[in-house]
Amino acid sequence: MVIDTLSIQYFLEVAKHLNFTKAANTLYVSQPAISRKVSQLERELGCELIDRTSKNVALTPAGMAFQSYFTRMMNELDDMVEKAREMNSDKFGKLNIGVFQEWDFSKEFRLIIQKFRNTHGNIALNIDTNLEKNLFRGLKSGQHDVIIGMKVQIQEAISEGYLTDIEVFDLLNARKILLFSKYNPITSRASLKPSDFKDQTLYTYADESGPLGLGSNVALLSRKYGFKPKYKVVSSIDTIFTAISTGEGYAIVDSMVRARNNTDFCYIELDDFNTISLARLKTNKSRQSTLFISDCLSYFNNINNEKEEV
Repeated sequence: MVIDTLSIQYFLEVAKHLNFTKAANTLYVSQPAISRKVSQLERELGCELIDRTSKNVALTPAGMAFQSYFTRMMNELDDMVEKAREMNSDKFGKLNIGVFQEWDFSKEFRLIIQKFRNTHGNIALNIDTNLEKNLFRGLKSGQHDVIIGMKVQIQEAISEGYLTDIEVFDLLNARKILLFSKYNPITSRASLKPSDFKDQTLYTYADESGPLGLGSNVALLSRKYGFKPKYKVVSSIDTIFTAISTGEGYAIVDSMVRARNNTDFCYIELDDFNTISLARLKTNKSRQSTLFISDCLSYFNNINNEKEEV
């Protein structure tokens, strides 16, 4: 029997809150995603964990038993992972990198990662993908040695005092794109322009500080494409992709997102960019992070210089 730990994590969060919506908000995923994973776990175990016959969410007797068992199992797994990391660190050294979860990280960073591993084979690279607000928490707590994200959001976290004593290194400019579903009714139009979406909904998501990038995107559409968009704020970028995949609405994202390579989506390149930056704590001057930053800056400076020569 093969059970993935994500299904267990989702079930434990539902069991903790006895509420699918609260569990989804805590994990920053959509409620349907939670429900699918819990149902998948029940099928794999061959028993019901959640009593869905009553008005309120409740655990079945099997659910209560598995909640206790899975809690112990996940705690033991976390302890073992930490011990393994410590053993690797003592022998080889390690670098923990945090990256925005919806990016196609390999598109821009595959070659530099391969080069770093070839040059510094004694350093183990641990790459963790997550929402940027969680990357910030990881950087502050020491879970991540460096994080890679959008400069505007890193600067916002600094200006609000959430991140302090931070070094920020600009790496590359990622073009903004207007992303929409191939099932959108206007997709069949010839020579689509951003202004063709003026009557549709711009989806954006928010964290504790409010809608991310909404102001700059509204200004971009108003200034360069002649319309002020109507918009809807949702809880996660995954919710955005789910919403526009049904065939209505659009999102403004950077060209590094994985959805760009999904054949169910189309996009229009916009006349604007997001700067992608790397950040670390000033107190973290480890050899591993210094080497990685140096290699990244050298690599992307060469790429940018080649583009300018062309």
